[in-house]
Amino acid sequence: MVALIIALAIGLLVGLLTSSWHPIWGGVFGALAFMVVQLGIGLLVRKKVMQATAAIQAVMQEGQQKIARKIQIFQQKPPGGAKTMQKLLEKDQQDSLRQALEATKLLEPFRRWNLVMGKQIATMRLQLYYQLKEFDKVDALAPKALYLDPMTVAMRMARMYANNDSGLEKFYKKKVSKFKGDQGVILYALYSWVLLKRGDLDGAIKVLVTGKTRTGNETLAANWDHLVNGREKRFSNAALADQWYALGLEEPKVKQQQQRFQHPF
Repeated sequence: MVALIIALAIGLLVGLLTSSWHPIWGGVFGALAFMVVQLGIGLLVRKKVMQATAAIQAVMQEGQQKIARKIQIFQQKPPGGAKTMQKLLEKDQQDSLRQALEATKLLEPFRRWNLVMGKQIATMRLQLYYQLKEFDKVDALAPKALYLDPMTVAMRMARMYANNDSGLEKFYKKKVSKFKGDQGVILYALYSWVLLKRGDLDGAIKVLVTGKTRTGNETLAANWDHLVNGREKRFSNAALADQWYALGLEEPKVKQQQQRFQHPF
């Protein structure tokens, strides 16, 4: 917004100064000045935003590398039982996520320069809070976030399910059609799971028919086969691994030590 105001002000000033030559020239030079200033500010802000985003990603990568090194050490010299190791790794993961949350403040100054920056910041923080399982903060950020990638959509769907939100079906149908191929797998898998939990077997089967047709995914096909043949208890999204368990709806048999960080940029 600030960039637009500055560009308009300079464009008008240039237009007024050059209109003494000829009114047409005033309009032309004013418009050119507006476009040049707008473009210049946009490129400068974009560069600064990319630098801030890279800094946030660096924090996450450093945390993941620290966890990976600790896992290697634990494999060679276990500090105790499996629960002890799990607690130590979870603490490191939480520390990394909180450092990344703190780093998102680097983007705050750009809110006034970029109309969607507020939504981008909200999206990033929603993802981080979700991994920290601070769901009250996730729910507060949900209306402000962007839903441009399937995992962020899945997070919102999972919270809508947990909160018995009547808008879940509408939200799912609106978003799932935007993702092609493998991108939509997690959404079909999640919504069929939700319907099955709600006792809507026919609805789950329909979702899986659409999902397996559009994606060709083996997990969706296998779950469809289980349901149509009366093997509801064998329905499982475990094959989706981190992508499924990151939603926190089920616990894996072997606890995942690292979670993938999804960002909106």
